[in-house]
Amino acid sequence: MAKLKYIFLFFILTISLSCAQKQLETKPPVSVEEILNTSTSWDGGKIIYPEGDPEIRGIIIELQEGVDTGLHCHPVPNLAYMLEGEIEVEVFDGPKKLFKNGDAFEEVINTWHRGRVLKGPAKVLVFYVGEIDTPISIKPKTTDLSTEKCVE
Repeated sequence: MAKLKYIFLFFILTISLSCAQKQLETKPPVSVEEILNTSTSWDGGKIIYPEGDPEIRGIIIELQEGVDTGLHCHPVPNLAYMLEGEIEVEVFDGPKKLFKNGDAFEEVINTWHRGRVLKGPAKVLVFYVGEIDTPISIKPKTTDLSTEKCVE
């Protein structure tokens, strides 16, 4: 009977080791998942790199459900990745797009737009590629956005 126990334990151990080895074989030690590869912003706008002293800034923005960012623009290219929630982004006098958890996108550049949190809280990881002392976001100074440019 004791011999049968040892045979049974050896059998279980062999199966366990075989399963563990199979898992190690199917999962590579390093994997890469590209989240975005684009040459335009989500609305088709051209990406323009800054010319001065470069600066890359990474931030996490958290917005509660129902928040409206108000009209603003970004004078520098940026990569956004939705960590949580849903945000609808609308270009002034232009298209809208819904971004959800797991979406990556190039935000519009030099274009007046607003975001509305439809499902929150929303968390967005954003990397801005700009110049030292250049703001990453600008609010309009006038109500005539047809002539106001996204510059400070």
